[in-house]
Amino acid sequence: MPTSEERMTVLEKRDPGPGMTLAERPVPTPGDGEVRIAVESVGIDGGVEAPFHRWEEPYHRYEPHLPQVFGHEFAGVVDAVGPDVEGWTGGERVAVEPRFSCGRCRNCREGEQNLCTERPGFSPHGRRSIGIDVDTPGALAEYVVVPARNLYELPEGVTYDEGVFLELLAIGVHAVDVSPVGVGDRVAVTGPGSAGLSALVAAR
Repeated sequence: MPTSEERMTVLEKRDPGPGMTLAERPVPTPGDGEVRIAVESVGIDGGVEAPFHRWEEPYHRYEPHLPQVFGHEFAGVVDAVGPDVEGWTGGERVAVEPRFSCGRCRNCREGEQNLCTERPGFSPHGRRSIGIDVDTPGALAEYVVVPARNLYELPEGVTYDEGVFLELLAIGVHAVDVSPVGVGDRVAVTGPGSAGLSALVAAR
C-alpha cells in the first residue's frame, strides 16, 4: 500500500489540443467517507474521454482547468479506507458509480441518486461526476479516491474489464425497465455503442 508521500502515474490532459500526456501526481489519501481504489481497468467513453482527447470544441471550456485527469468508468480493488467508512475494509474487488450524490434529497431518498439535485457539477449533464468534473480526478491513474457509497462489490467470476461495463449495462436495464416493452414485443435499438448494446441485451 503506497504512502501519501509516494507518487503515481496518471494520463492527463495537460495542454489545449489533441492528445494526452503521462505524468506523475501524489497518491491521493481518502478523507471522511471515502476509499482509495487501486485501478485495474478503465473504460474509454466515446462521448467523454475520446472527444476530450481529440480536443473537440465542446471541451474547450476545460482549458482554464487543465491539467485534468479523466476516467469515469472503472473497476479495481479497495486499497485504503478513510474515516467513517463502514462495510469496506480493504481488498474488495469493486466497480464504481461515478456520479456524486448527497443521500438526502428527494431523488436520493427514492433511489435515484443519479438525479441528485444537491450536487451540481461541471460535467456536460450538469451533475457532479468522478473523472468528469474539474475538482474530481478520474481513474486514468494508478489510484483514485471515491465516496464509499459509490462502490459495488464484484461477484466472483466477474472480471475487472466486465466490471467497467456495469454502469453502461445498468443504463440499458433501466431503460427497458421503465419502458412499456413487454414479452413478445418487437423493438428497435438505434446506436451500436455500449449503451445501445446494453439496451439490446436487456430487451432480449
